[in-house]
Amino acid sequence: MASRLARKEFQDVQRLVPGMYEAIAEVGKAISATGIDEHYLELAKIRASQINGCAQCLGIHLNAARKMGMDPQKIDLIPAWREAGCFDEKEMAVLEWTERITELAHHPIDDFAFNHISSFFTDQEVAALTGAISAINFYNRFGAVYRYSPPRYR
Repeated sequence: MASRLARKEFQDVQRLVPGMYEAIAEVGKAISATGIDEHYLELAKIRASQINGCAQCLGIHLNAARKMGMDPQKIDLIPAWREAGCFDEKEMAVLEWTERITELAHHPIDDFAFNHISSFFTDQEVAALTGAISAINFYNRFGAVYRYSPPRYR
């Protein structure tokens, strides 16, 4: 499928709304500053990008997961994480939280869901994880709307 910016580059959206991507990049820096384990953030970014059908973000975060040494079996089985049997409870909590935030209309954030994620992460980590999921959903919307191409695996 051809990009909707076929004659343009990614930077053109940045030109149309100056500062937008830089603002979201600042959110990413704040999240990283909390010290939350990047492994959990990549799991969340991959799952959200799968749900949202963003090829570019999915490619970026699959590459990042491989580079950080994430188990290849886990990477391959993220779409079927409930049935896979290879994710630990904390990883499954991240994937469940990601699905709830990404598909908010279909998966409300009830007390059970909030208490469940909070049983694995500190308040700061829950906030950081929620911010990371929200940010990747932002990027996914632009990637899906403009059909950004995925990067080549290096």
